[in-house]
Amino acid sequence: MLNLILFGPPGSGKGTQSLRVACRYNLVHFSSGELFRNEVKKGTKIGYELANYMINGLLVPDFMVLRKIYRAALQYQDAAGIVFDGFPRTVYQAEMLDKLLIKKDIPISIVFFMMVDEKELISRMMGRAEDSGRLDDNEEIILRRMEVYEKQTLPMKEYYQKQGKLSCISGMAPVKVVAERISRVIDHYLMKNEIIKLVAQ
Repeated sequence: MLNLILFGPPGSGKGTQSLRVACRYNLVHFSSGELFRNEVKKGTKIGYELANYMINGLLVPDFMVLRKIYRAALQYQDAAGIVFDGFPRTVYQAEMLDKLLIKKDIPISIVFFMMVDEKELISRMMGRAEDSGRLDDNEEIILRRMEVYEKQTLPMKEYYQKQGKLSCISGMAPVKVVAERISRVIDHYLMKNEIIKLVAQ
């Protein structure tokens, strides 16, 4: 099973690249942001609570995230693999996800860290704000999201680096170029695993 994580700052292209990877390798695209936005649209009690965090540029508390993620992710354990987009967002969430997947013997394969300059990130998100209608896309909230990212999400880089699973990808190039860079890493991983299997036979 090929399980991937794409993470990086807001506006780094995680969603775009996650969708392309999922399509190319026939994987499930699992977007926590989409999951939460759908919950908000339903107008449920949980959706109302989620909206309060999102419109203020804050991360949803771990206990709320993990409850929703566990229920949804377990539906896909028989798939060819999962691309996690927007989750995990804290080291604690990463640790909990590892425990869940290792228990099911379907650990994370590769973690892609999307790197984009801050000026470019802000420019992208301000452009997106004009036509997305997203609750968390305006200048004040964008800057707050950047601050929250640096404090709570960026430490995941070291966490996955220690596991030897981190692959840093520059997101400054055109979408197709970034996608090819990601695919080269995945193809190399798959080829190496096939060789290991053949040697073990």
